[in-house]
Amino acid sequence: MCTHRHALPSHVTILVPNRYELARALARLFRARYPNAPTDHIMTKAIYLDDPEGNGIEIYCESPEDDVFVMNDDIFFARRADGSLSNGREPRDVAASLRLLSPTDTLAAPMAATTSIGHTHLHVADIRM
Repeated sequence: MCTHRHALPSHVTILVPNRYELARALARLFRARYPNAPTDHIMTKAIYLDDPEGNGIEIYCESPEDDVFVMNDDIFFARRADGSLSNGREPRDVAASLRLLSPTDTLAAPMAATTSIGHTHLHVADIRM
């Protein structure tokens, strides 16, 4: 018998279509002074934050032109387009991201219509087999 208890979301991702839309989301968070952590996974660019109940949210866009993910002897790493290596958990260049925006951009506009849920991680507190 298998008993599942307390299956709660621990992390949900929101996939925006491009770096511009991610920059717009970042600017909105900064304007609201909402705590967040801009992160560069090299192959994706991300913003991490928690909702008011403490559930993790990641807003991200894909950036495969920047690198490839590699597994070598069970070790994961990212190789940038210039050949240098990364662990895929670097701080984002926030200033470069915000330069994608212009003064006439409307931060209050809804997210792009092509925004979707990328994936969800669940946290299960107790599984009995």
